[in-house]
Amino acid sequence: MKVGGNGTDCYIDAGDQITDVTCAPNTGQGGSYGFASSVDISSSFVADGAANSQDYDTALFGPSDWYGQLSAAPNHIKFFSKEMTTYPNAESQGACLAGANCEEFSLDLLSADAALKGVVPIPADGNATFPHTFEGAGLTHILIGARELMREEAMANALPMPPNSANQNGLCESNEFCVLAPNIGHYQGHGAIVSDAINNIGGGGNVVNVQMFKFSTNGH
Repeated sequence: MKVGGNGTDCYIDAGDQITDVTCAPNTGQGGSYGFASSVDISSSFVADGAANSQDYDTALFGPSDWYGQLSAAPNHIKFFSKEMTTYPNAESQGACLAGANCEEFSLDLLSADAALKGVVPIPADGNATFPHTFEGAGLTHILIGARELMREEAMANALPMPPNSANQNGLCESNEFCVLAPNIGHYQGHGAIVSDAINNIGGGGNVVNVQMFKFSTNGH
């Protein structure tokens, strides 16, 4: 987890694995994860660049919708907001009303970014996994009260590659085709999806027989 050091970065109930205010791991409750504070992302995003800049001078959204609607943008890595000199910036706050000089911004990462791009480790083997518990048919049965749950392992830092993943459940699992996710956030690269066979997962781990792929370009 990376936070900006904004004074209050998290609002967490007592007893959680995340510490209130700071977001640091609450080790007393079993919290254990990578953590960094005061992270500067002012140079991380493409934001308003020549490749995606488009100005709007008409009302786009209601007065309470200052962030805009992600679904209204061409993809889920773009959004509409008030014109600003840099991103993120307090200038963006406020609704995209008529005369507000709203623009389309991109949350794609820059190739030079060091805060969010390429900071997530590539799975070294089939034991770089996390458990997923759910109701329904699965591998390992867990009985909690009257509920029969299932638990299986999924690959960390990788996403299933549609339409080639077996069950389209959003998890990278055994015997699937997966795309590496090396960045923090939604953007994991762009361009063609190409083979990354050097990082394929073989046998002998919690997850086995995964063919890895990646986006041909990571960062603009």
